[in-house]
Amino acid sequence: MSGQWTSRNWGKAARLATVLAGIGMLASLCGCPPEEQQPIRVSINPGNGGRPRTPEEVLELAKAEGALYWYTSLSEGDAEEFLSQFRQKYPFIRTELERGGSFTIAEKVTSETTSGRVQADVLHVLDPTTFVGLRNQAALLYYDSPATRNIPARYKDTGYWAAMRAVTLGMAYDPRRLKKQEAPQRWPDLLHPRFRGKLGIKDAETAGAAYALVFLLRERYGTAFLEGLGTQRPKIYKTVSQMQDALRRGEIAVAAGDVGLSVGEEEAASPELAFVWPGDGVPMMVGPVAIMAAAPHPNCARLFEDFLLSATGQQLVVQQLGDYSLWPNSEPPRGRLPLEELRLILPTAGWTDYADKRDLLRREFSDLVGAEGE
Repeated sequence: MSGQWTSRNWGKAARLATVLAGIGMLASLCGCPPEEQQPIRVSINPGNGGRPRTPEEVLELAKAEGALYWYTSLSEGDAEEFLSQFRQKYPFIRTELERGGSFTIAEKVTSETTSGRVQADVLHVLDPTTFVGLRNQAALLYYDSPATRNIPARYKDTGYWAAMRAVTLGMAYDPRRLKKQEAPQRWPDLLHPRFRGKLGIKDAETAGAAYALVFLLRERYGTAFLEGLGTQRPKIYKTVSQMQDALRRGEIAVAAGDVGLSVGEEEAASPELAFVWPGDGVPMMVGPVAIMAAAPHPNCARLFEDFLLSATGQQLVVQQLGDYSLWPNSEPPRGRLPLEELRLILPTAGWTDYADKRDLLRREFSDLVGAEGE
C-alpha cells in the first residue's frame, strides 16, 4: 500500500540516515582540520590535493623524490652557484637546470602546462607578467612558505609567488669615450642626436627587464618616447654581458636598461665603466619565484623556494647577482644606493595591468624600435 511504511521501508530509511550521517562527519573533518594541525606554518592549499604538512614531513617526502628541476632566466654560472649551495644543504637532491631568456622560459613552461607534461618544479624569471598569467590559469602550486613573510605585500601574491630579487634599470657609459657632462642624466637624454647608432638596449620582445623599461618609460613619457628611441637606431642585444662587452669595445656609447647591476661590482676591475642613476626616476623590476602546480617534485621545490627566499639565498642575490633583496633593511649591492634613497618607478596600476599590456607593448617595441627577436 502506497500510504503505509513496511519494515523494509524503515530499514532503508535507517540505512540512508547512517550513510548521510557518515557523509556529514566526513565533510566536517575535511572542512575543519583537527585542532593540533592549526598552528602549522608550512602548508599547501587543500584544493591542490593535500593537507598541511610539517617541515619534517616535507623533508622526508623530498628525500623520497630526490630531484629538482629549476627553470630560470639567470645566467648559467649564477644559477649553478645557487644550486651548488642548495645541494650543500640538501645533498640527497639531484638538481637539473633549464635556462634561457625570460620570455623563452615562460613560453616553455606554458607549453608544458598546456600539454599536461610539466617538467619544471620551480620557476624564476625576471617578469611578473608570467606569474600573473600562470596564477590565473591555476598553474601555480599554493605554498605558504614562512620565508615569504619577509617580502613586502606589493612584491608578492601570498601563497603563489614572491619576489626573489629586484633589478633597478639605469644607464652606463665609458668615460674614456664620453665626457661626464655629455653623458645622459635623464631618460629623454637618450634621444639626443649624439647617441644615434651608439645606443645599446636589450630586446623587449624576449627579455623581461627590457619589457619593464619599455612599459615604465612609455607609461611615464608616452608612445613618443618609443618612436624617438626607434629613430636612434639602437643596437639590440640578447644578454647583458653582450651589451657590456659592446660598451667596452666602443661599439656603443651608452647602454640603457638592464646594464648589468654587476657594473658597480666590476668597477675595480673595469674602471672605464660609469653608472648613471637617472634623475627623473629609476625603473625597478622584480623577479618572482614560484612552484608549478603539477611539479614532479613538489617537496624538493618547497625546500628550494624556502632556500631562495632565506637569508642565505638573499645574500647570494645581493653578492652573486649584484641585485637587490626585498627583505626589509637589507644591505644594497656593493656600489649601489639603498632602494629607499632611489626615486623608483613602478607600475602605477599594479602587476596585473603590467601583465595585461605585455603583448601590446612587445608589438609596439617591434614596430617602433625595430628589434629582432631571439
